[in-house]
Amino acid sequence: MNNFTDSIVAGNAISGLQIMLKVDSAEFNLDEKADSSGYYYYAGTGPELLPGAFCQIGFEYNNKVISSETTIPEKPANLELSKTSISVSMGGWGGSGTEPIEVTWDNPGNDYFYMVATNIEENPTPINPELEDQPISVGTSPSTGNLLNIVPRQLRYYGTYELVIFRVNPEFAELSLYTTTNTINLTEPYTNITNGKGIFTAYASDTAYFEAVSK
Repeated sequence: MNNFTDSIVAGNAISGLQIMLKVDSAEFNLDEKADSSGYYYYAGTGPELLPGAFCQIGFEYNNKVISSETTIPEKPANLELSKTSISVSMGGWGGSGTEPIEVTWDNPGNDYFYMVATNIEENPTPINPELEDQPISVGTSPSTGNLLNIVPRQLRYYGTYELVIFRVNPEFAELSLYTTTNTINLTEPYTNITNGKGIFTAYASDTAYFEAVSK
């Protein structure tokens, strides 16, 4: 656990907490890592975090009970790619006739989803060798849609990409939207922590793959 009152860049880990995690009716005491003061984990087997599970966390700090709760969401349903390869030229364009990869999934409840696509080649070949230290991943912010496009100019390397769609809870989306749109706004960030700040949340994901090939 971190104390965010001492530093804007990174909080100081808080040691000596007695943290309880509750999943539905089952309770789990978290242990502090012996080699990482202020970091906690569950040493036993479980808990089994199934979709719909209600999770609570709590501990006492400075004579206050810090607590929060969230629910494990369902895995994204019917994730599909319109095709499994896309042509990319050195300029980052596919040329005439190159259509984007359409990524679709079910979202009848207008839930929040976001995407991360990462090149998983051991030594990926850059599309433009003149550009150094290009990111191997592209991603989106959480939104309530059910369609995303992968276009050639987003990609920086040839090869296989692992595409992960995450279904996230509203508290995750609220904090993500705050951090991306309020970098100079001094209003309080979203929190779902009682007597604290930050979020306690959960997500579920599904995975697909596509190739970026030379045009």
